[in-house]
Order: sequence, then structure tokens, then C-alpha cells
Amino acid sequence: MRLSDTVIEHFDIEPERRYITLFDYFKMYRDFDRYNQVMTKFKQGTTDQTKLESYVLKLELDPRRKVMYKLSHNHHMNYLMDIFFIIGNPILAKSPLFDRIYRHNKLIPDIADHTIQMWNSVLTEKYKGVPLKKFYNRDLLNMFISTLNFKKLTDMSAEYNELWDAYFSKAVQKVVQYLQSITAMFDEVTDKVPGLSNFDKDLYEFFFEYNVGLELNTDLVTGIYAALKQNVGECVKIGRKLYGSDLTYAETCKKIQSDPSQIFGSDGDIVESHVKCIDTYKKIFIDDRKYNMPTDVSIYSFDDPNLAGGYYYQNIFYLNLSDRDAMRKYDVESLVLHEAIPGHHLQISLSTYTNKNDVDYLTFMYPLVVNGYAEGWALLAEKMHDRTAEDEKQKLLNEYGRLQMNILRTYRVIADIRLHYFGETVSSVKKR
Repeated sequence: MRLSDTVIEHFDIEPERRYITLFDYFKMYRDFDRYNQVMTKFKQGTTDQTKLESYVLKLELDPRRKVMYKLSHNHHMNYLMDIFFIIGNPILAKSPLFDRIYRHNKLIPDIADHTIQMWNSVLTEKYKGVPLKKFYNRDLLNMFISTLNFKKLTDMSAEYNELWDAYFSKAVQKVVQYLQSITAMFDEVTDKVPGLSNFDKDLYEFFFEYNVGLELNTDLVTGIYAALKQNVGECVKIGRKLYGSDLTYAETCKKIQSDPSQIFGSDGDIVESHVKCIDTYKKIFIDDRKYNMPTDVSIYSFDDPNLAGGYYYQNIFYLNLSDRDAMRKYDVESLVLHEAIPGHHLQISLSTYTNKNDVDYLTFMYPLVVNGYAEGWALLAEKMHDRTAEDEKQKLLNEYGRLQMNILRTYRVIADIRLHYFGETVSSVKKR
């Protein structure tokens, strides 16, 4: 029996990988000690583990994994937010995904109780002598409370209204009331950074490998800084080619961002540019190069400042227009390549709909463990551009857009390491 079969059997998990939902993760982790026992028994009783099984077991059975799970119930990751991601979306709320949420509606009150239980653990437990609540402060707790201010969709089905009124809203309110009741137990906001820097560095190292797939070491950090320096230098070269002057990096960015040729005229112009780019790369990779893409991708534009500028989910490329004034044409190509074709959509479509024996079920059951691979695919996809139809100026600007995406991601990694590993303050990170 494979590890995937063991997980499915013991926790009543959805056996069809494309139908896995947040409730499957909840069933696994709601009793973490039992989950740990099942995984340990498999490890001890199986001598022919695959490389992926061994890697999953290494991470899931690490004692730090339980600490990581308890700290994951926050404003960034929590089961209620996962539910709202479906029922707060006018497209997904009318898709088969809603039906699977509805069928599990009686688990929603249990999710609220479980979330409260995890926060009780944060209040009472320690890691190597340091209270878990040192990961938070009052500001972060209030931020979590504010993100639970969900809005119900209108003109929906009777099942939708039942799910929202009888189960979801009550669960959310219960969690909100609990969080409000414990806010005073946390420190007020200071320049001291909350988070993993309060604990031994081994905890951050585990978090890093679990989410990125790489071990954190000095060579990796050195490489990250080198990549940042190289990308900044390439941007400066582009600025000098375009404008013929000895510009600094800051001057280059200011000059390009204010270039009239890169500013959109309307929301319709933004959407049309992305649709056109998707069609272009669909022709290149699917029609001409004959890449296999089992499902088509569509685009959905919306306006929500609390969500990312662009992301992919369930055959849909979501384009957020909330920061429309800062959106530029040179970003379109790399964003489409990353999120749609040949990036996330093509990769996920292939892995979801190809023969089940060709794709390990564990890659769906443990998405964070393989997240480094998924993002690596999309990062490579950004380089798979075809700019033959563009004029020389736009070619340079599109490359600038790609480099800017890399620079943003690199800054985020550097800031995360400096805040949560080296314990620097937010103000000190901003200065450098």
C-alpha cells in the first residue's frame, strides 16, 4: 500500500485528486497526534518508499511540523478563509466546487471549534521555552479579525443561503468573538518584530524548507543577493538603451513607469491587453508547438485591494484591477506567462487531467511541499516568451517587466529572512 492509499483510507480523503478540498486537509490534521501515528506506522512498515514519500514523511513527521500547523491559523492561512475563497467568488460559488463545500457543511462548526482550540494552544504552549504567542502581537491579531469581515453574495441559490446563514456566518462570528476576547493577552505593537525570530533558528529553517523546498544556508542567501544585484543591473542597462543617459536604478524605474506608451487608458484596455496576450501564447504553445493542454483557461477581472494583483485557480486567471493606476503594459507578458500559458494553468491542467498513474497523488495532497516546483515552473515560463511581433522598445520594456517581477520576489524573500531569521526590525529592513 502506498502512502496516498494510507492517507485516503485512514482519513476518508477524496480519492480523485482534482476534487480535493480544504475539508480533506481538515480531516487529516484535526487530530494531529492521530495523523502522526498513522504516518509513523506507514514509515516503519514500508521498506520501498518512493523519493516523494520519503520526503513527505521527513517533513510531516518532524516535531516542528505540529508547531507550524498551530501557527498557520492566522489571517494569511485558515480554513474559514479557504471556504470564503469559494463562496465569496461569484464564479466558483456556482461551480462544482460549491457542491463539495455544501456536502461538508456540518464540518464548518467543527472548523470554528478547531481554530479556537489551536489559538488556545498558542496561548498556553511553548517551543523550547518561548511562548507560541510571541509569534503575534495585538496588531496582527486585529488584522486577522478584520480579514474575517466576509461579504455574502446576492441572488444565489437556496443551498448557498443555507450554507452561509446556518453554518458559515455563525462559525466566523464565533471565531471573531473569541479572537476579540483574547486580544488584550498579546503585546502592543512595538518596533520589535513578532514572528519566528523569537524562536531558535531551526524553526524558521523548517518553515523555509517546507514551503520553498530548499534548505536555508549561507550559500543560498548569498545567491539571493547576487540575483538581486544582477537583475537590478539589467534594468539599468535597459533604461540606458531606451533613454540614452547615465541613469541610476531608481531613475530608470521612474522614467519607465511614467512612459506614456505603457499607461493603460481604461479598465477595458487592461483586460483586453491580457486577453490578447493569452490568445497569443495559446497559439504559440498549443496550436503551433502542439503542447497538450487538457482544459482551456479564461480570464476574470475583479476589484479587491485585499487580494493579489493576479493569480490562477481552477482554469481561471484572476486579474485584480484594484491597483489600476500602477498597472503597466510591460507587466502583461510576464504575468500571463507565469499564471496562464505555459505557466500555472498549463502545469496544473496537465497534472490534474493526465493519467493518474503518471502523477503522484501526494503532489495534490501536500501542495506546499511541492510549491517550490510549481513556482519554479512558472518562473521558467516567464522566460519562454516570443517577442518577434514587438517593436524594439516594447521588447526591452517587456524584459524590464520580467526583471521587475524577479526583483519584487527577491526583495520579499530577503525581507522575510531578515525579519524572521535574523530578527531585524521593520524599520531597519526598510532603510536598507
